[in-house]
Parts: sequence; structure tokens; C-alpha cells
Amino acid sequence: MLQTINKNTIREQLLYEVNHSNPEVLELFYNYIQVLKKSLQKEKKEEHHLSKYAGILTHEEGQEMIDCINREFNNIEGEW
Repeated sequence: MLQTINKNTIREQLLYEVNHSNPEVLELFYNYIQVLKKSLQKEKKEEHHLSKYAGILTHEEGQEMIDCINREFNNIEGEW
């Protein structure tokens, strides 16, 4: 079962670890944090390739497109 994590407790624990670690561990910790930050920034920058089209139609244009698609493609002509 997932439990809620108190962010202040995490911060306090991390500060304790930093304050009581040797220089080699501090350097590893620092490097890890830098890589993690870059990774998170990269995730935020990556957008879906279709997202540039989001919001370019007005509500009326969108409704017109839906109506046209329904009118032209939702009816089967002839026998199947």
C-alpha cells in the first residue's frame, strides 16, 4: 500500500545525510542530483509531435469538421 511521504521529513533526512557524509559520497550525491535534474528537464521539454496543432481550431471550426466527417464518412452507401 502506498503511503504519503512527508516532504519535510525527506528534506531533513537528506540534509542529515549530506551533513554526515564523507567528501566522496557528497560528490557522488551531487553528480546524481545534476543528472536527475537534466533528465527531468528533458522530460518536460519533449512534447508530442501533434501538440503543435492543439487549439488551432475555434470551437465552431471544430464542430464544422466533426459534422463534415459524420456526414461524409458515417453513412454506408450500397450493400455490404
